[in-house]
Amino acid sequence: MSEIYYTLIIKGVNRTSPPICAFLDTGSAFNVIRYDLPDGLPTVGLAKDYNSQGTKDVELIGYEESQTLPTVMFESITIGGLTITDPRFTSFSLAKIGDEAIIGYPLMQYLEMVIDFRKGKEGAKIYFEN
Repeated sequence: MSEIYYTLIIKGVNRTSPPICAFLDTGSAFNVIRYDLPDGLPTVGLAKDYNSQGTKDVELIGYEESQTLPTVMFESITIGGLTITDPRFTSFSLAKIGDEAIIGYPLMQYLEMVIDFRKGKEGAKIYFEN
């Protein structure tokens, strides 16, 4: 099976992130982002809202048990040329993960993404319905 990544850009309160390589996880109900961004700066520096108490119980790949993780919300995110400001989709669980970010299926559905896994020279492709 192919692994699919897509470029994500986050607009924060004081600055905009560098391009982030986001793993598209059709089995995840949550969006997760790493503690540090590709530029080495902490992710919370971009947050519009930060909840250190943790509001989501998330089961991450490679972990046997779910964990309660803090959440961050951003001004907006841009993926596939589309900018999203809806708080339901600009909120991410903050975690120490190998990928820069993980995009769950609710955001993919909101964006009307279609993932074509048929084998070809370029591997899997992503389309947007609109």
